[in-house]
Amino acid sequence: MLMTPGTPLWVAFIASIFALAVTAHYLLRGRSFQTKRVALTIIGLSTWGLSTLFTFNRILDPNVYFPFTQNLPLHFCTLVQILLAPAIWFQRGRLLRPLRAMLFYPGVAAGFLAMVSPDIQYTGQAFLSMNTLFYAVHALNVSVPILMATLGFYRPTKRDIPLALATFTAMAMVVFVITLGVRAWIDPLANFYYFFDPAGSPLLELLYNAIGIPMLYQVPFLALIVPVLFFQYFAYNGVSRVLGLASWRKRLAQAPLNQGPVIEQAAVVTA
Repeated sequence: MLMTPGTPLWVAFIASIFALAVTAHYLLRGRSFQTKRVALTIIGLSTWGLSTLFTFNRILDPNVYFPFTQNLPLHFCTLVQILLAPAIWFQRGRLLRPLRAMLFYPGVAAGFLAMVSPDIQYTGQAFLSMNTLFYAVHALNVSVPILMATLGFYRPTKRDIPLALATFTAMAMVVFVITLGVRAWIDPLANFYYFFDPAGSPLLELLYNAIGIPMLYQVPFLALIVPVLFFQYFAYNGVSRVLGLASWRKRLAQAPLNQGPVIEQAAVVTA
């Protein structure tokens, strides 16, 4: 059984990760804030741990070309995995909302894109192999920021989309400078954020073939991703409204007739 995007096995595996995320939401939604905080932080740390295990397994595999100097934790998806736990655990700070917005918007989009359109080296591998962790951690990159929103740690807004893109761009600039240093003094093939080569990603290859200039070929990607981020907002908001209405209607049906405030609040929600 091979793991390749679009196959029944791939669909079933990704669906199982998302089903576990939904289960986690329903198990935690009625718990105390501290319980949610600890549980979600553990999930975030586990995501980073699985990513690290996957990375070092490939680095140490003599049959795979995966040098450490080209796989430092500076790719965007890896940075998302590192930042999940602190974004959940810490509750104060000026950078907290930009960080959470970046994880929810570009972080989820990048995780989904990596799952459905990975580098060819991650396709066609046996299901019972370490390569499957690639799909697991990117599915968690999608799931954990959404759990962060559904469990009350972050409330997505449309105004956060420019903030998320600005934070993403600022972090990319920092990584670009680091990448130049690594290429100059350590490994000339270092390619974090895929600044210098699309590395097999179909969408990035399309942009690179059209523009052909390292780093600058990714600039149109920022414009292309904006509709995706707005779709994320409206999809999340729409699902939240549907689930919220269903919850209020259930409470309304179960409430005794003398509980006026419940009926009044339900009327506000359904208005």
